[in-house]
Amino acid sequence: MRELIKVMLVEDDPYTCEDFAYQMRGFSGLELVCQTDSETIALEYLKTNPVDVVILDLELREGDGLSFLEKLKGLEKEKPFIFVVTNTVSEITLNMVRANGSDYIYQKTNLSFSTGKILSLIEKVFLYKRARRSMDEEQTAEYLTQQENARMTRQFISRQLNKIGFSNGKLGTNYIQEILERVVSEGKLLNNSYMSQLYEEIAKEHHTGAVNVERNIRSAIASTWKNTQSATLERFYPYPWDKKKGKPTNREFLVNMADRLTTK
Repeated sequence: MRELIKVMLVEDDPYTCEDFAYQMRGFSGLELVCQTDSETIALEYLKTNPVDVVILDLELREGDGLSFLEKLKGLEKEKPFIFVVTNTVSEITLNMVRANGSDYIYQKTNLSFSTGKILSLIEKVFLYKRARRSMDEEQTAEYLTQQENARMTRQFISRQLNKIGFSNGKLGTNYIQEILERVVSEGKLLNNSYMSQLYEEIAKEHHTGAVNVERNIRSAIASTWKNTQSATLERFYPYPWDKKKGKPTNREFLVNMADRLTTK
C-alpha cells in the first residue's frame, strides 16, 4: 500500500481552506493532517507530528509566512517540503522566501491557479522528490520554481498591460513587457542608467538599435492612450500624466508600472 503524503495547510482565507479540503477528496495519495491560520499553532504541531508537505500562505491571521519559515529552521525536526502560495510577484520578496527554506512557490496571479492544481503539483513534485533522493533536491526544486515563476510573471504582466489597452503582438508592447519582466525579476530600481541599459540589451537581442526600442515603446504608449477610454486608463494606471501631451513619457510609464507590479 502506498504511503500517504501528510499535508499541513497554513492559510487564513476560509473559502480557500474549504476548497482545499473539498479538492483533497479527489487525491487518494494525500492526507490533510492539520489546518490552521496561525503561525504559532502550525509550529507547535510540527514539533510533535510528522508532516510531509506544508502549503503556506504568506499572510496569516496570526503571524506570517516569512516568520514561520525563519522559526521552522530552529526546530530539531526534518523539514517538510514547503509549498508557498502567494499573490506577490516581487522578486525581492520571493528571494527572501526561497532563502528561508521554501521549496516551491506558486503565485495566485497564475491564470490556471486553483487549489486542485496546487494539490496535483504537490503530488507530482513530492513523489518525484521521494524517488530521486540521491539528487541535489535543493537545486531541482529551485530550478522548477524559477521556471514556473518566470512563466507566471510573463502572464501576469501581459494581463496588466492588456487591461490598460496595450495590444499583444506590437513591437512596442513586446519591448515594454520585456523591460518590466526584467525589472520585476531583478528587483532593481528603474533609474535612467538602468533603463538605458535595458534598452541596449533588448535592442541587441532583437538586432536593432536602442533608439528604435525607445521609439516603439513611445508609439505603443501613445496609441494606447489615444484608443483607450479615460475611465479605463485611470482605473488600471492610477498615476498622473501630462494631459496636454495626452500620455505619460516612457520613463514615467515604466517606472510607475514597475512600482505597481512589485508592490504587494
